[in-house]
Amino acid sequence: MPRLPALLLALGLPTLLFAQGPLVINEIMYHPDSDVYAASREYVEVTNISAAPLNVSGWYFYTGIDYTFPPGTIIPAGGFLVVAKDVEEATRFYQISNVVGPFGGQLADGGERIGIADATGNLIDSVRYDDRGGWPVAPDGQGPSLECLNPYVDNDDPANWRAANGAGGVQPWQYVTINGTGTQTSGRSSIYFYLSGAGECLIDNIEVVRVGDPLETNHVLWGDFEDEDVVIGDATGWRATGNHSQSKLSNNAFFGAQCAHIIATGAGGSDDDSFQQYNMAVSVQVGQPYQVRFWVRFLTSGVSLTARFTGSGVNGSVSAPGGALYSPGRSNNRLLGNLPPFIDQVGTVPECPLPSEDCAVVARLRDSDGIRYATVSTPSSTDGRRKAAHAG
Repeated sequence: MPRLPALLLALGLPTLLFAQGPLVINEIMYHPDSDVYAASREYVEVTNISAAPLNVSGWYFYTGIDYTFPPGTIIPAGGFLVVAKDVEEATRFYQISNVVGPFGGQLADGGERIGIADATGNLIDSVRYDDRGGWPVAPDGQGPSLECLNPYVDNDDPANWRAANGAGGVQPWQYVTINGTGTQTSGRSSIYFYLSGAGECLIDNIEVVRVGDPLETNHVLWGDFEDEDVVIGDATGWRATGNHSQSKLSNNAFFGAQCAHIIATGAGGSDDDSFQQYNMAVSVQVGQPYQVRFWVRFLTSGVSLTARFTGSGVNGSVSAPGGALYSPGRSNNRLLGNLPPFIDQVGTVPECPLPSEDCAVVARLRDSDGIRYATVSTPSSTDGRRKAAHAG
């Protein structure tokens, strides 16, 4: 065992550099969680961290993407501007208006450098994002964007970035059960799924069973979406109507190879605006208890998914988990005014010390307020007491 009382701490004492500014790359959506619209929902958000309006006419991205801000582009003090791959899709999906584009090229899923220069070629800001080396993994295709914690601090450091909706950043699959009583009297047995507003979700392994049925016969046809004959729009199976008509099959399934991708451009409701099976394979019996079971994964926040029978005897909803997946055009969800110290590159010298050999713990520490000293403590292998060493 190394001689822990001799433990030392090596500090990387340089503090964090403040962002160069005044225009700072503040949020990056480089790999959206969508097998249908992935590329068209990419964006880079910039923010003006100065105290005055900023004219960025002629400023351009010199690497990463291809875009030049047109004449007359002014960003208010503290304001945000989203540069999108597809302006129409970004406006619709993210519900924003402060968006420009389209940019040329495509953001690399595995990471790359994005850089901005002013009209005369002077470097303004540059970020080398990644999905390794201390960078959050979740923004690489799992839903959330990549957000800068504090745009006034060096934004070319992975410690200053997080997934938009938390440390993990992934919206999970949820298992949902809804109970009720068969009440429909229209001569058909329909089941509807619809979102409470514009948004998207994935849904898989839908089951409708009569409570007490020992065989648990599934009343819906193709509830797992695996059969090669599944087609969204088939009158005998699943179809999508009204403002849910863009719904389609997806290969981002919970089980198997396929699931349904419900896409709503507005609030749904029953037959006219829903994802539905107009006539289930097994008829519902009036007055009998039923349970609807399915897996759902929300791709947008702030919405709920309703499942209901004709007649509303079975009717229930599930809401998207808390924590927005992105925040284009506004302050970041993960914004922090005073960042904690950044610590990385932790190791020992020598790397694999021998028993009873002195060793040092080395680490790189950075903080925008500076670092006076740091302490490392570790339990002793003999008496369990913590021993500390200081540096600074």
